[in-house]
Amino acid sequence: MKIQNFLIISLAFLFSCQNQVEKDFDPNRLLSVIKENGNKWVAGIAEQDLDLIMQNYDSDAQYLPDSDDAIRGRQQIREHWRTNMSMLTDLRLNIHSLGGQKELLYETGSGSVKIISNGLVSDTLQFKYTNLWKLQKDGSYKVVLDMFNNAK
Repeated sequence: MKIQNFLIISLAFLFSCQNQVEKDFDPNRLLSVIKENGNKWVAGIAEQDLDLIMQNYDSDAQYLPDSDDAIRGRQQIREHWRTNMSMLTDLRLNIHSLGGQKELLYETGSGSVKIISNGLVSDTLQFKYTNLWKLQKDGSYKVVLDMFNNAK
């Protein structure tokens, strides 16, 4: 909860510091870019392709899974996905909002993923998520914070 409060306060501060040029920025123009990035997670789970999933993460990214410790850095996030990816199938993501500044976008949404146990789908996890996307030097966006919570 402290991390969520910190994020909300940090985002509010960042957005209050916008200059006139940034006020004219429309994050919805980047919606297709963020959807395409989200599709890398979907395809990565479907194909069990760890490299495809990892294309979304900045080197200094943090991953905050529900009811688990924070995972910091691309290598630790990669290890987490490597360990858990085989238990997941049929990931679906629905973007609810996209906002922010050109340099840092926030995305909120919901999704679902099927859980595999003993080779069979045993459950479907419904979740809410927030991603912070940072503009890279090459013009692409990579996640610096990936957080999800069980939707129940």
